[in-house]
Amino acid sequence: MYGQFSPQVIKAMGFRFALTEALNRNLTWIEVEGDAKHVVQDIKGEKTFADCDSIILDCIKLASQLLLLLLCFSHVKA
Repeated sequence: MYGQFSPQVIKAMGFRFALTEALNRNLTWIEVEGDAKHVVQDIKGEKTFADCDSIILDCIKLASQLLLLLLCFSHVKA
């Protein structure tokens, strides 16, 4: 699957980007909302890592540098 990523990997990359940007801007708490339930559960430690485990581990490490992270799942109807 060279050059193609699953939707879950793309969502995890988005979370990682948001956390990185928050830290770059010296924010101490943020709220991140996403529609990828499995990614949110992975980052919160409620589920086993999926195909994007290295990205999830990055997110967990970045999140640990914040004083407060509100991570929410938001169901989006198509």
